[in-house]
Amino acid sequence: MKALSPLSPVLAALVLGSSAFGQGADLCANAQPVAGLGVFNFDNSAASTDGLPDPLCLEFGDDTVQLDVWFTWMAPTSGTFVVDTCGQTTVDTKIGIYDGSCAGTVLACNDDTCNFQSEVSWQGVAGQVYLIRVGCYPINPVGGTGTFTISEDAPVLNPVNGSYYQIIDAPGITWAQAMLDASNMTYQGLTGHLATITDQQENDFIFNIGDAHYRYIGGFQNLASPSYVEPTGGWEWITGEPFTYTNWWPGEPNDTGPAGAEDYLELLEGAQFGTSWNDTGNDHAHGYVVEFDGFGTPGTPFCLGDGTDVGCPCGNFGPGAGEGCLNSSGQGATLTSSGSASIASDDMVFDGAGLPANKPTLLFTGNASTSALLGDGVRCVGGQIQRYPVQLSSATGTGAWGPGLQAVGGYNSGETRYFQLWYRDPTAGPCGTGFNLSSGLSVTFVP
Repeated sequence: MKALSPLSPVLAALVLGSSAFGQGADLCANAQPVAGLGVFNFDNSAASTDGLPDPLCLEFGDDTVQLDVWFTWMAPTSGTFVVDTCGQTTVDTKIGIYDGSCAGTVLACNDDTCNFQSEVSWQGVAGQVYLIRVGCYPINPVGGTGTFTISEDAPVLNPVNGSYYQIIDAPGITWAQAMLDASNMTYQGLTGHLATITDQQENDFIFNIGDAHYRYIGGFQNLASPSYVEPTGGWEWITGEPFTYTNWWPGEPNDTGPAGAEDYLELLEGAQFGTSWNDTGNDHAHGYVVEFDGFGTPGTPFCLGDGTDVGCPCGNFGPGAGEGCLNSSGQGATLTSSGSASIASDDMVFDGAGLPANKPTLLFTGNASTSALLGDGVRCVGGQIQRYPVQLSSATGTGAWGPGLQAVGGYNSGETRYFQLWYRDPTAGPCGTGFNLSSGLSVTFVP
């Protein structure tokens, strides 16, 4: 039997002495509306239990929430939201979030995150209505009064490595879907990916920001790797970083589980496991951890192919080292991109602008960067070169390539490629070569 956690004297006076309690409907069908973000009262001291058990609520051998009271709440924006009772009651709480109906999908459920109180988080959609179920730990439940807080979650900065991290609740999600969802998330201009953990500090930081139990991270077993052997060989990070630091639970990885082969990495947390890792096969996922560090960003500029110089003499890189010459339209051609760097999504689009109108243009890529004079510009892309079909720029000097480039290019996860535009420019050019090059982008691909 779990003992109740103490409440601070100040908080006890505020909570237990309040006259505003008696909130929360005993029946889900009569759920009490609450609005916005902030602190809300609950009282389940005289509540019955009408909510159904759910596998997501399985904690300490029981999947029910006893003595439950219900609230209905509409998300004001799209984002990650948190409901918690941490330090706000003496009740040993258990909380569930439902997708808008009493018989609907349970989106998140938690018993003990902060001592004997609870915290849940989920991805909310603006205008969507959710049900909040506040109740008790099922064994010998004792109701009471307290408050719960609804807040919007934001990724947390790790000052040591400059990355942001966020724990996402997504019950039943597969590792592949979590990988795709994470790669489509952005924060402060940084693209997300499933978190990769390369040292003890990063490991501890992630476990300290929230409930990480049964959350996927970006480790997977590459069955095509020369080092692949079950159960310990072929483990890699989706970013291509060295898989050297590990924190396996004793006896893991073992490639044995109810879902068959265990080829993905998840976190374990709790009295039994401490903070450790496990190999899994999509059998009990609660969600995933996202890292925002720019890896997988659609494209990062790395060079100026036709630079900023007007009428620069042939062979002169100009005042900015590595710069070529502006084209006949009086500007430098630029290459940008949109979509994601996910190989599976294959949705990246490269956009050219500042090109001479109606001129043959091609996108080319290489596996290395360089800096070499070519035509009226600078070729920034080197190594093994691959070219995409030539197309004419538009009347306004633009062009687009993609999506579907991965199907042609055959890139690998963790591989960095460099991209640039070559284009005809016969009407002007100090070198008289009749062609020039755009700025360049580097892209590191994810699964």
